[in-house]
Amino acid sequence: MATPQQEIINLDFEAFPPSDEDIPGIVRLLKQLFGGNEPNINIGQLAETFVSQNYVGCVLKQAESVEPGDSDDDAMDDGAEDTVYAFTSALNLNPKTGVTPNICLSQLKTYLKEKAKGSAAESSFNSVMDRSGSSSIVGLIINERFVNLPSEASVPMLESTVKDMETSFKNGMQYSFSHYIMISKMYRLIDPPKTLNYVYPEDELWELLEVEKEVVAEFDYQMSTEMDTILVDFGNKSKPVTATLWRRVRLITSATLMKLIEIFKQGCK
Repeated sequence: MATPQQEIINLDFEAFPPSDEDIPGIVRLLKQLFGGNEPNINIGQLAETFVSQNYVGCVLKQAESVEPGDSDDDAMDDGAEDTVYAFTSALNLNPKTGVTPNICLSQLKTYLKEKAKGSAAESSFNSVMDRSGSSSIVGLIINERFVNLPSEASVPMLESTVKDMETSFKNGMQYSFSHYIMISKMYRLIDPPKTLNYVYPEDELWELLEVEKEVVAEFDYQMSTEMDTILVDFGNKSKPVTATLWRRVRLITSATLMKLIEIFKQGCK
């Protein structure tokens, strides 16, 4: 008996600066990363914060494609072109002295330090997070997307965000970071092997870095003890798996970020 062929839909995507209309889509992607029921981070305010600094980062949406003779209603097609398929940006977790910090930034720092507790990296992580001055300005990079979107999409968005930060710094804004925090989504299956696996295939390329030299601090934490069903990108297709959900947090220097982007560029071709 012949099996039905999987339908392949080709879409053209385009990157845009995040705007107010993108907040629901950004919230959805942030919930992918931090969890839909995380009580200690105001995800809505966090999304609004990203949009308020829309000169850094971008959202990936379906490119507008109006064929001759199409009406405006046909072109929008149930709002598909408003869907945020991917989102990349950076936040300064160390605002200037004397500036009242955004509450969600304080929540993020507390959340991350709490997750580092008890790990071998707790001391090295906190020493950078708590240090003041230009020697320790930490940026949080968010690079989230729909799991069934190819990993090739994430690299140019990451490169674009780095260029945005360089331009913003030249314009007098606080986007020159000594360190960056990046969070990888992971999962652990019930059945052997019970090792941690990456949700996004490009995150496996982290292993090409000399971790002891390039990563200042690294720790894992479990999102919940309950099993969950998630989509996992297996390169040529995505499929659901039932597993426990984990995150891996890495604190790296700005020089290491540039090395990582080059590794991603080569590995995601």
